[in-house]
Amino acid sequence: MSGKLRMTALVAVFALALLPLAGTVTASAAGKPSVKLSKSQAGTGGSITVTGSGWRPKTLLMMLICGQSVPSRGVIGGTNSCANADGRAVTTDAKGDFSKELPVAEPPVPCPCVVHVATVTGEKAEADAIFMVAGHSVEPLPEEESGARLSVLTDTRLDGSGGLLTSFGAPPSRTLVFTVGNVGTAAVKDPVFQVGTSHGVFAPQWEEQQWRGTLAPGKRAQIELPVELAAGAHGDYTVSLKYGGKMLAEQPWGVGRPWGVTLFWILLGVVVPAAVFRVGMAAVDRLRPVMRAVTEELVAPIAQAGECEFMADFADRYPARILCELLGVPPQRQADFHRLPQEIGLIFSVSAAGHLNRIEAALATLHDAIDDLIEQRRATPGADLLTDLIAAEEAGDRLTPIELRTMTSALLFAGQDTTRQQFGLAMQTFLSYPDQWRMLAEDPAIAPRAVEEVMRVAPAVNTIWRMTDETIDFEGLTIPAGSFLNVLTNAAHTDPAAFGNARFDITATRSAGQLMFGGGIHYCLGALLARAEIAEALPILARRLPNPTAAGPAEPGPTLGLNGPVTLPIRFGPTLSTS
Repeated sequence: MSGKLRMTALVAVFALALLPLAGTVTASAAGKPSVKLSKSQAGTGGSITVTGSGWRPKTLLMMLICGQSVPSRGVIGGTNSCANADGRAVTTDAKGDFSKELPVAEPPVPCPCVVHVATVTGEKAEADAIFMVAGHSVEPLPEEESGARLSVLTDTRLDGSGGLLTSFGAPPSRTLVFTVGNVGTAAVKDPVFQVGTSHGVFAPQWEEQQWRGTLAPGKRAQIELPVELAAGAHGDYTVSLKYGGKMLAEQPWGVGRPWGVTLFWILLGVVVPAAVFRVGMAAVDRLRPVMRAVTEELVAPIAQAGECEFMADFADRYPARILCELLGVPPQRQADFHRLPQEIGLIFSVSAAGHLNRIEAALATLHDAIDDLIEQRRATPGADLLTDLIAAEEAGDRLTPIELRTMTSALLFAGQDTTRQQFGLAMQTFLSYPDQWRMLAEDPAIAPRAVEEVMRVAPAVNTIWRMTDETIDFEGLTIPAGSFLNVLTNAAHTDPAAFGNARFDITATRSAGQLMFGGGIHYCLGALLARAEIAEALPILARRLPNPTAAGPAEPGPTLGLNGPVTLPIRFGPTLSTS
């Protein structure tokens, strides 16, 4: 056995030895909230019951399983150490108690692990209970610095204020000011502090900040460290300070809403749609014959082969072709306009930091290509959307060159992957309802209703993120102002209160609309195009590719956010008449 494996095994045995022999684990301290677990360990896919007492009444809490953490040191790595996608929210009752089932999931870093419970808004409170994720790796915690004993001697404060740029979305920034004293026996030279910022349900995001100087034993010094949030951030934040793995202080920070951004979007919602939707509807209708022609072109070799990998052979290629036709992209540049938005999409991956240079290069290249295309269309107008938008700008509808570029970039980025995933989910759904597939082939006129029904039961965007501007009481749950909400569209679309026990039926007229495209000023500008693309293609697919069945297991994609299959191998029966 190697030294590393032997050490990991010893740490695992040691961690297990620390767990109580009884079936429950309790974390509490006098006068502080407590957390109790129904089991001391469980494997991924199982669940535990988390109960608590001593919390503030009617308070929203978030529960997470976090790695590289112990109660004495807290969640060392912040939210990046936790299984965030499998966390659960719970509201305490009038006595400050709660009980909630929590699914067991492996955190992204090794154990030792804890179940971390923390308040979402208001005065910060948290508690951790030791927990072992069975089968998950265990590694030693980072060593704490020896001899470095610093203590905060005064209240912390945040100096600075926002300016005009901050009101228009620039990153809010402050200076964290505090006085520390060396209560240890050795001098501390150039200490490195950890400054964390947290908001809503998330644990702090930590950054290292070094102070230059030496503190002899018994001496004190005033420390000033910069703190900056993400652009557009607003709401109730907490700035946390650590040294040597120990929490020294927490400072609340109420960040005002960037009203300049809100004003911009209100104006955009009033002014731009006058140009966009007027020319957009005409451009989409003008493109419908092209949609049908491209579908026939792509489906011909698939029908001849009798099987395909649907995502690569159709779903990936079709929306990119349509968007290029819509914008008037020359054939020799279409590959770039297909590839670059996919590279920019890495910004939404969990490994985005490792792809930052690639993402920035792709964005710069795409912007240059769009600028070139805009200039070409100014000189040589065509029968495309970009030409129409340029004409709207020149007619005084206030579309600036930057707005043209931004709108084109957004359309290329959002209009490819969302439509691609929706095609994959549509085909997966119809595999389970062959009678509905045959019905669509026989009656193409029901295609618009088929699109809405597919988006209802299998939306490509299954979650919408929103923040509450004011406190909301919903069915006994109090959601404080400033809370971060995850609206699950696939759950809303099958809500019995709105749809009853409605089965998948492409001929049905529903009493409630689907939410995949959002609403209000955040309504998706590409909704009209996406609906048209799918409605024109589905009847042709149903006619040319009858009796579809799975030709192998599909590779699933992400389960939250933009979702759908990565691969979808299918085969078909005899082709129906093309007349």
